Amino acid sequence: MQLTNRANAKSIAFNQSDWYFIQPTLSGIAGVIIGLVVANFLGWV
Repeated sequence: MQLTNRANAKSIAFNQSDWYFIQPTLSGIAGVIIGLVVANFLGWV
């Protein structure tokens, strides 16, 4: 039981740190997509 609890805690901590890296990347990608859509809408592309 202790081993599985330790493994779970490790994977949870891992997931949280992954999310901190993934979140800004996702918002960056979303910003690029929104920028392209706006530029396309305004006829810049």
